[in-house]
Amino acid sequence: GHDLGRARCLATLAQLHALRGDAEEALRLQAAALRAAPLEVDEWASAVLSLSSLQAKGGAAAAAEATLREAAQICETAKASPSSKAEAIASQARLCVALGRLHLSATIGASEAPAKADEHFKAATLLLQPSGASLALIDALSARVDAVERGGASAADADKGAVEDDVAGDADILREEKALGEMMALLAAAVGHAERLLYRAAPRSAPPSVSLPTARTLAQLRSRQARVELRLAELQERRALRLQETAPRFPRVQGRDEAAVLDFVRGNALQARRDAGLCHVERALVHSSSSLALAGHSRAALDAGLSLGRALIAMARGRGHGDGVWKPKAPKESDGEEAKGEAGRDAGSAEAEVEAEAAAAGEAPGEGEVAAVEDGAEEAREGEAGLLRLVEGALKEGDAATAREAALALADAAGAERPLECGRWLSVATSCAARLHWLAVWRRACDPRSRFAVLLSQLSHSLEQRWAQPAQTPVWKSAQLALDDAERGCVPWRSLEVETGSLRELLAGLPAGARVVQLTTTTHGRAYGMATIAQAGDDDPPVLVSRADLSLAALSAAIDAINEARRLHRIAALNKSKSDLLPAAVAEEMQPAAPPEPPEP
Repeated sequence: GHDLGRARCLATLAQLHALRGDAEEALRLQAAALRAAPLEVDEWASAVLSLSSLQAKGGAAAAAEATLREAAQICETAKASPSSKAEAIASQARLCVALGRLHLSATIGASEAPAKADEHFKAATLLLQPSGASLALIDALSARVDAVERGGASAADADKGAVEDDVAGDADILREEKALGEMMALLAAAVGHAERLLYRAAPRSAPPSVSLPTARTLAQLRSRQARVELRLAELQERRALRLQETAPRFPRVQGRDEAAVLDFVRGNALQARRDAGLCHVERALVHSSSSLALAGHSRAALDAGLSLGRALIAMARGRGHGDGVWKPKAPKESDGEEAKGEAGRDAGSAEAEVEAEAAAAGEAPGEGEVAAVEDGAEEAREGEAGLLRLVEGALKEGDAATAREAALALADAAGAERPLECGRWLSVATSCAARLHWLAVWRRACDPRSRFAVLLSQLSHSLEQRWAQPAQTPVWKSAQLALDDAERGCVPWRSLEVETGSLRELLAGLPAGARVVQLTTTTHGRAYGMATIAQAGDDDPPVLVSRADLSLAALSAAIDAINEARRLHRIAALNKSKSDLLPAAVAEEMQPAAPPEPPEP
């Protein structure tokens, strides 16, 4: 009994040293805890997982993999005992999931890592399926979704069907659609297990403020389903555009038009599937609404709100509102044509202007009438308002990644029709990405046992827990106050704070006339460009924005070209600084020496 208590105390001390950044001492204490006394199977598996995690963080990935494999083999041997068979199976499944996640996080051999990880996740799923629904089985299925998303074992099989069906050069779209279909199947299985588990665990009458761990897990799965459905809708739209571009033009015939001929030529299977049931956007709206209801006031509501806002904007565009925000506007008449006056206008153009004015007057609502609301405008307003609240809430919760996704969704909704707003949200998204990047760089550079590194570790540890609201815990609040303190706080932490004001306020720190060119990319190959010039007064700066869907190869080539241009620009700026300093240094050397001062009497 004393040895068991000593082993548990050593394991707790190891966790404390890991939070303080002392990885070596934590590793030593965790190994001593395993040697101190024989633990229960689940406790022993948790200790092994902590040991392998510490080894991986210390850079010994091979040692962590060997530890997990040896522990999984011990669990395989322990399954022979009837008294510990159930615990051994559950522990072996946890170790298999940890092995798969270790492969997913590997940087060496990254192309083969998803396939190896998927093998371990499949093994964990097969071990847990006979015992029925459980959080461990849901975690294993979610891990398989991660492996497929990273390009798992099914990515290679997609090329076979893509070569045969590739009519419009959309092999990449077909490959991604197949991967997304496999992800949806895995997510549907995980959602089914989570719903059965929640039905058994949840009380029949619970207040909305109560959030169970299973409900939060189900909310995250529903939110992920919504994201996959939205991505499928984007791919469907891209394929429709490609078919529209490559299909020949047909003349209009009495009683039939071009659309009818194209439907007959293509078979229009997409339209048939859409008419058979809900479309991808409608299913995404159902999943995101369910996720938001299940999340309650927990942190899972951030992901649900992001999916709901994007689904509402997509539905509005499907109804025709904001569908052309990124389309180029028609060119205006030149000044020379406007200066011709009435003499250059023919009678037909004058009659057309009169008819247009009469039609506009007839369409204008009267005194007692109400102007008709554009179809989809209400959904677009609700979606943008929800995303705006989400940006502020995510930054308050310390979730810069979710804030970046919401800012990109707002920028995409604004488009070229509202360039100031679009440029503002593109700048906010870049600020969020910069915060994530430079905070990680600063944490790697500083001593892990320093005060600020320990405070940041406490924040990240709080986010990793299964608490409903990490930002409301005393650990989070005390760490946040210590980092934000004006006198003894962290300067890099405060300097990387994300501002969400207007574009003019964001450019206030730049000198007048400074040119800003910004390229923002997403994981799916979509790129946004923004160019502006800082103004001296209170006037809004001129902004140009654009959007393009690029292949990964083209996007990588563009990023390489931008980095090369930045390198040449830095070299030119350094040479200019040297040339500016050289004349001053030469003039100082050529200056005659001052005469010696006379000696004092």
